[in-house]
Amino acid sequence: MEKLIYIFESEPIVMEGICSWLSSRKDFTIRGKASSVEEAIELINYANIEEGERAVAIVGINFRKLGELKNENGMRILSAIKNSGLNIKSLVFTDLDRGSFVLKAISEKYGAAGFISKTAEKHILLEAIDSLMSGETYIQPYLQEQADEIKTIYKRFTRRERVVFDNIQGGLSNLDIAKKLGLSVRTIENHIAHIYNKAKVCARNELLLKIGTGGGADV
Repeated sequence: MEKLIYIFESEPIVMEGICSWLSSRKDFTIRGKASSVEEAIELINYANIEEGERAVAIVGINFRKLGELKNENGMRILSAIKNSGLNIKSLVFTDLDRGSFVLKAISEKYGAAGFISKTAEKHILLEAIDSLMSGETYIQPYLQEQADEIKTIYKRFTRRERVVFDNIQGGLSNLDIAKKLGLSVRTIENHIAHIYNKAKVCARNELLLKIGTGGGADV
């Protein structure tokens, strides 16, 4: 079966490298490519995947221009693919390679079927594409381990700790969380201390680095 590939990537060298490599293989056909989120979404909107055909979209999350900070704009592409109803499976290929991003990408909202790091070797990318083409999922093992650890940590939180944690992810200060929940700052500090202990971190930046930002939907 012909393997149809879409490539959505903002870095020209990465884009051309993947295109050149996959095009050299007889069983792959590059159906479309885009270097911006808008171009990618337009391609998806006009994609024509016939009955019996299968396609994999290799999607970068970080769609930044030269000089810009890292971002998650590529998540919009995942949503567009999921909502298209087409037989296109999203394979996230990114330098935002942490368990928190894995959980976010494969969530019901974004629907990615695979996730690998840009540091992965070529055979990993091939394995991931083949898995998605076969209707399976593929998450690079060390990223799966990170994602599983995050889920385990989150399950340890009490209901109140989850609410506090979600507000931390939302960028609120201890005082803001206290006002929002109608609790004292001291009570919020106690909850945060328990959260740090369960996550095995010592500071807010360590917590967000380990578990991620974006609210409880990530986990």
